[in-house]
Amino acid sequence: MVSFKELCGLTPAANMKQCILTVSTWLMNSERALRVTVDLSQAYPTMEAQGPVPELLRKVLNAYDMMIQTSRTLIESADVVYSKLTQAQRAGLDFHVDLHRIGVKEGLKGRKLQKAMESYAWNITVLKGQADLLKHAKSEALDTLRQIHCATQSCGLSKNGAASPQLQHNPLQAQAQSQAQPHHPPQPHHLQPQAQNQPQPLSQPLAEPQPEAQAQLQAQLHTQHHPLPPLPPQPPQYRAAGSHDAISENETASDGSC
Repeated sequence: MVSFKELCGLTPAANMKQCILTVSTWLMNSERALRVTVDLSQAYPTMEAQGPVPELLRKVLNAYDMMIQTSRTLIESADVVYSKLTQAQRAGLDFHVDLHRIGVKEGLKGRKLQKAMESYAWNITVLKGQADLLKHAKSEALDTLRQIHCATQSCGLSKNGAASPQLQHNPLQAQAQSQAQPHHPPQPHHLQPQAQNQPQPLSQPLAEPQPEAQAQLQAQLHTQHHPLPPLPPQPPQYRAAGSHDAISENETASDGSC
């Protein structure tokens, strides 16, 4: 990939879309009638030239073919290698649990045992790093193919673009997403708060009978208090009885004196 970018006159930091645009501009500004097409009917597009091919264009075509073959090998074998790396990493982690006991059993002590455990842990970290790099490299290779498809179609270098596997796959995903989107907004949930808010005015008339109940209670209280007459401070009978008692005592006293 780096050699292809260098032949296009770009730095290694350039992406594949920039490379295709540069090749297209070079072909358009060339004094010779150069015809180059990119066949998109396959998953790995091939670049073909028609008519006489200059030396520089031949180098560009060879570098492009080598880049496509390398990307194909990487994409097709990345999953198997990644699975093996992760399995080796998990096995190493399981073995690391008993590593200290095994080292002591083998006679390792102190600094030697610590160094052995650090080296073993470093090897497990290297396996994890290689697996991550492989996964990232596959992602970049797939992105390179997508950039080739987009750039060749925009520049007019594409051939059999309608039969491209990548172009047929992406619209299906867009259709599936567009069909799935209308199901996500829960429209009935917006109607439920309205149905819950409608019965709220009915709760106000329920509180109206409270004044009637208070009036009834007040009427009962009035009927209970009105029949009761006010109690006098002292009954008059007690006063009459008291006067007669005093007279009888005086009479008995007068009888005794005689």
